[in-house]
Amino acid sequence: MKFIPRFWTVAALTALAAGAVQAQSFEASSRVAQLMLGTGSQLGSTLATPPVGFLVENGIANDFLSSGWTLASSYAVYSAGYRNADGYSHHLAGSARFNVHFPIWERWDTYAGLGVGVAVFPKLSAGLVANVGARYALQGPWSIAAEAGYGLSWLNVGVGYGL
Repeated sequence: MKFIPRFWTVAALTALAAGAVQAQSFEASSRVAQLMLGTGSQLGSTLATPPVGFLVENGIANDFLSSGWTLASSYAVYSAGYRNADGYSHHLAGSARFNVHFPIWERWDTYAGLGVGVAVFPKLSAGLVANVGARYALQGPWSIAAEAGYGLSWLNVGVGYGL
């Protein structure tokens, strides 16, 4: 598969590369809601409407695997429309996964995760989902987010809000 950079891909990778030294802390008591917009499809069809996702993440355990690392669970719902040889089709899917948050850069919450995704429409199917992502802390509870991985979209960008 040939990778073609798009504006959002370049913008997200540039934002991830702009980090500095110490991490934004994600603790076992942390909760974040995130609204994401997907920038590409891996379902083999042309996007008619971009994947939109809503994700809620809860911290579970501090010092997981290493000091400063946090284990979290996240649950997401995704929706997208595609054009293919049969016309237009709408997809509705969700995922449940575990993320490990690890400190790298100041004001950044970086993480990687693995879980199970389930498509409920147009047909019921399930599979593994994997991701790497980061949230950059803005003023107050707000953050901007970018996430790449194997799911309904290769790259998702959006905003997060600490609950």
